Amino acid sequence: MSKISPTYGPESAAKIDGRTWQARLLKATRRNLTAHVGGSPSVTQRALIDRAAWVTLHLAVLDKKTVDGMPLTTPEQVAYTSLNATLARCMARLGTQPAAPPKPKTLAEHLAERAGQAA
Repeated sequence: MSKISPTYGPESAAKIDGRTWQARLLKATRRNLTAHVGGSPSVTQRALIDRAAWVTLHLAVLDKKTVDGMPLTTPEQVAYTSLNATLARCMARLGTQPAAPPKPKTLAEHLAERAGQAA
């Protein structure tokens, strides 16, 4: 697989093979944040979720480099700090509290919905 750097480029998505840990991280982050906002995100929330997933991936790439014993270069350290701040802003905009669970339908609402589908 091609190397993914902490900088963004239009070719970034093309480098992600669906079987890699990077693809799994992107998918899991999107899935978890979508659930966090109630399962049906608005277009704005979807954009924030996608951005947060990519930032999370780039931070994970830099974290892995550190864990593997390779020190971050000065530009990577600057990118790491910037990416952390960006992720914090995305998360703040999405909200720190999970969305309230949907209110269960009453029997009357359920029957009215079924009647509408039958018509």
